[in-house]
Amino acid sequence: MNKIKELFKNIASPELKEAILEIRESDTTGFIKEEGYVRKYGKLTGEITGGFTTTDFYMVQLNLLKEAAYRWSDLPIKNKK
Repeated sequence: MNKIKELFKNIASPELKEAILEIRESDTTGFIKEEGYVRKYGKLTGEITGGFTTTDFYMVQLNLLKEAAYRWSDLPIKNKK
């Protein structure tokens, strides 16, 4: 597993829930909280990749949403070999 996938796979469920709520709140406010979990994981991602752009910030949000969907859905996940 690569370091980015590992980062999001290991996020604690309470932090993931708060990050998802921040993303949902941004639909109303138009921005992501400065001191929230989405930005925290953005900074951690930047430390792994050595940089951070607007596109990376979008990918952080996508990875948070994907992790929430995979973790909290009832759908079986196929293991790739």
